[in-house]
Amino acid sequence: LEPRKGHRLVLQALDRLPNALARRVVYAVAGRDIEDEYVAELKRLGEASAARVRFVGTLEQDTLRALYHRADLFTLPGEPHPSRVEGFGLVFLEAAAQGTPSLATELGGIPEAIAHESTGIVVPQADLDRYAKALEMLLSSPEIRQVYGVAARRRAADFTWDRCAAASYGVVGSDPKNVTG
Repeated sequence: LEPRKGHRLVLQALDRLPNALARRVVYAVAGRDIEDEYVAELKRLGEASAARVRFVGTLEQDTLRALYHRADLFTLPGEPHPSRVEGFGLVFLEAAAQGTPSLATELGGIPEAIAHESTGIVVPQADLDRYAKALEMLLSSPEIRQVYGVAARRRAADFTWDRCAAASYGVVGSDPKNVTG
């Protein structure tokens, strides 16, 4: 858990939801504690939230996949960081593979993993108002989440090794040893 992942933005957005909706939300925060002060801040925000915020720690892959599968929505909006960049956004594809739509910001490589208004919603970075409105809309609309979730699973299935290697490196074939860089 580190600031560039954007958990703080999620907690701030949860506070902007109507209380009846926020009380129905369980926000599971998975990951290893990296920065103690940041984690303490998140826990304070979580305790003050109308939503139920659960810090579940580091999870085994099977458990994490099951959590993605059970979730209505995956969100990891990211926050700008002066020395670290959010890469491709593999976690969004991991959630998508379980049929879970995503909500995130345009930070780094995240938009490459989410097809806006098809597999989830992507809002401008550091725009808490738009993020909170998108969160409310997605949490209030199981129909949209279902449509986005089906599209997300389909899109995740397209991200095979062959396709990604060909797009990234011009490599054709299934042997990862062919990739240099």
